[in-house]
Amino acid sequence: MTIPNAGNTDSALDYLASGVVSATRAMIEKSGSLRSHGDRANQKRIARLFDDPEALDVTVTLTDQVMRVSSKKRGSALLREASHKAKVAGFGPFNTFGLKSLGVLSRLAPSLVLETVHWRVRGLSKDLILNAEPEALARHLKERTSESLALNVNVLGEAVLGEAEANSRLTQVLEMMSRPSVTYLSVKVSSIVSQLSNADPVGSRERIIPKLRTIYKVAQE
Repeated sequence: MTIPNAGNTDSALDYLASGVVSATRAMIEKSGSLRSHGDRANQKRIARLFDDPEALDVTVTLTDQVMRVSSKKRGSALLREASHKAKVAGFGPFNTFGLKSLGVLSRLAPSLVLETVHWRVRGLSKDLILNAEPEALARHLKERTSESLALNVNVLGEAVLGEAEANSRLTQVLEMMSRPSVTYLSVKVSSIVSQLSNADPVGSRERIIPKLRTIYKVAQE
C-alpha cells in the first residue's frame, strides 16, 4: 500500500516557513533574556544530565527509589549503587563529590545520610516541581493564566512499587482533576497501574481499562 505524495509538502505554504523560524528564534532569545540566575543554573544542570548517559538513571534511582523505600538499609544500598555511577559530566563537581561522599558515609550513618539526600534533592527541584497544595498550585496557575499561558499538570512520579501505591496515585490524579484551576492534566498509565508486562498484554489491558474508565468518567463530569 502506498500513500500518494507521501513526504511532499504544499509549496504554496513554503512562504510561512521563514516567518515561523524567525518568530521561534525571537521567542527563544526573548525567553533567554528573561531567565534569572537560578533559571540559568537549572538549565545548565539539566543539560549536564543529558551529557552523561548514566546521569538520568542515577537521578531516577534517587527520586523513585532512594527517596521512596522505607528500609534504611535498602535505601542506603541503592544510594551507594547510584553514587558509583555519578560523574562530573552529569552532575558537576560539587554534586558528584557530595553523592560519592554520602555513599561512603551511608554505611556509618544511614538515617542521617538519607535525610541529607531528601533535603538536597528537594532543594535542587524546588524551582522545577510545583507545590501540589491547592492554594499554592491555584495561585501559580492563576499567575500563568494572566500571562496567557496554559499549563499541563503532571502529578509527580511514574514507576510504582505496588498496587497500593498505584491506587494512591490514581486518587491523587482524581483529586487534581476535581480542582477548578486545573484544566489540563497528563497521566502516565504506568503511574496508576502496577504489574504491567509486555509478556502479558491481555492481563495488562484488563488492569488498565477500569482505571482509565474512572478517569474518563470524572473528566466528563
